[in-house]
Amino acid sequence: MRRWVERAYVRILKRGKLMFKNLCSVLCGLIFTALGSELALCQVTIEGAYIRQVIPGQKATAAYLRLRNQNLVACRFVSVEADIAERTEFHSHVHVNGMMKMRQVKELVVPQGEVLEFRPGSLHLMLFIKEPVAIEKSSSTITFRSPDCGDVTQLVSIRNNIG
Repeated sequence: MRRWVERAYVRILKRGKLMFKNLCSVLCGLIFTALGSELALCQVTIEGAYIRQVIPGQKATAAYLRLRNQNLVACRFVSVEADIAERTEFHSHVHVNGMMKMRQVKELVVPQGEVLEFRPGSLHLMLFIKEPVAIEKSSSTITFRSPDCGDVTQLVSIRNNIG
């Protein structure tokens, strides 16, 4: 009887180890799947970005780009920063009584799988510059801040206004 109990105990232990290994495999798979989908949530890219060169004596310039959201969720951007600027804002143009006026936009939402385009005469970034550093530089980093999708940073070239 004792021998039978020992064998049964060994079988239970082996099954327990096998079940434990299976449980570990399942948990590891779930964790890596979760991490993979978390990494997939960080897929926002900045494309075709440039900053207009600062004209001497001016206090502001604009930046244009495409913001591509390849996430599984919409991304809400609440602020933007540029290292050449004291302050950077989202701006849009609106028609008021036949005149175009710029208006600050507090936040932007880029839907899942969509591209938001910042272009002249439309949505753009307004950079209120630091003098005289901005005039001398050939590039600047721009960082978009999103509580939903994290920060997106890119080095952006500064282009001459002529041509």
